[in-house]
Amino acid sequence: MLTGTAKTYGLILVFRSLAGVSAALVAPNVWSYIGDRFDYKIRGKITGIIASALSLGLIFGVPVASFIAKNSTWRYTFYLLGFAIFIVSLFSFIFLEEPKRSRPTKIAYFNRFKDVFAIRVVDAALTVTALVAFANFGLYTFLGSWLRQSFYLDVSQIGIFLIPAGLGNLLGMLLGGRISDKIGKMNVAFVSTLMLFVVMILLPLTNYSVLAAAISVFLWLGFGGSAFAVLQVLVTNLSKEQRGTVDQVPIFL
Repeated sequence: MLTGTAKTYGLILVFRSLAGVSAALVAPNVWSYIGDRFDYKIRGKITGIIASALSLGLIFGVPVASFIAKNSTWRYTFYLLGFAIFIVSLFSFIFLEEPKRSRPTKIAYFNRFKDVFAIRVVDAALTVTALVAFANFGLYTFLGSWLRQSFYLDVSQIGIFLIPAGLGNLLGMLLGGRISDKIGKMNVAFVSTLMLFVVMILLPLTNYSVLAAAISVFLWLGFGGSAFAVLQVLVTNLSKEQRGTVDQVPIFL
């Protein structure tokens, strides 16, 4: 909401930074909450379903925001988002219950990280998670600029372009999570990240055709969504007693 009221670029940076801090506080607790409430055998399906909500931002949020920005002012987009987040926060406070843990732990903040990194597989798992996130978010940051330069798309057209991309992300998260419960989380994580690598390498070569680019972005976000959902499940199982701390580290990285 404050971003919508900002009058200078400096204030926009400040308010967006605060929004980023808030999002970073929420995300690890979401995945930790899933780990506390659902058994590992079905956690892939549950994580995929909940993580698929992120795809709604691409399917509905980006086109709507692009339409508003083109026909009115970008400020209304932030007002609308702020109001929606307030409603979600209110519902979460009312309906979500605190999971019951068998052995609650009270450990000093920095000691939690010390204990987590003492687990042998944590470093490798978090490195993979951080690199996949870096690749996805890094490429997505410049996607709009690439589409504008390669195909001369305006803001609203880019918003429409991202609808099938969001559908790919939605399918990837849902299918990746469900399949991982049946054939193994590691198997799906390996195949998804491998295909993500292949698609990202080929994506710049599709700048000759909007259709080819759309298919490539669909596959990229599909495999990226699958990898994201399954990796979150794997990370939540690294330390049952300090699940929130383990989920928190990729955000810092």
